Amino acid sequence: MGFVEKLIASSRQQQSLLCVGLDPEPGRLPKGFRQEPVERAIVRFCQAIIEATAPYVCAYKPNLAFFEVLGPAGLRALQEVIEAIPSHIPVIADAKRGDIGNTARAYARTLFETYGCDAATVNPYMGRDSVAPSWSIAIRERSCYAVPPILARAICKMCVCLMSRVRSVLSTRSWRSACGSGILRGIVVW
Repeated sequence: MGFVEKLIASSRQQQSLLCVGLDPEPGRLPKGFRQEPVERAIVRFCQAIIEATAPYVCAYKPNLAFFEVLGPAGLRALQEVIEAIPSHIPVIADAKRGDIGNTARAYARTLFETYGCDAATVNPYMGRDSVAPSWSIAIRERSCYAVPPILARAICKMCVCLMSRVRSVLSTRSWRSACGSGILRGIVVW
């Protein structure tokens, strides 16, 4: 089942459109979690959120930065958190990756193959080559006819000008034809 089908099925089953972000910032964890090693604390914190919200959500979106900053132990914690998410609920890796060539392919394989995420946020600012590997793996491995979520809007006010330009490029005919028919229709913007 592809990401879109899994998301629709989860949304219908849960009767929800709620996506819960898992952004475990160690300095903001409740006091009860601060007495143990930080990696263990963020796993328990995220597991508690998942347990409390699972009946009400259609997706989870762990923010990889809060796990990656902890090094190898943080990546193991990320895997534990992903494994705690019920299998019928999609996992969207909040990674905002964007690079070209083999680096972009490695990012995509990590998110989809290593961690088993159903979708991932990607950053298109380095051009079509920065998102194409994620599309390719998502389509091939996940039977998905929608691209992974693309960063098209952010809170940062200084980004508005750049983002407006990127959106205009994304809407051009050359971008659509280069990406192939059927793919652009399924863009998910977060």
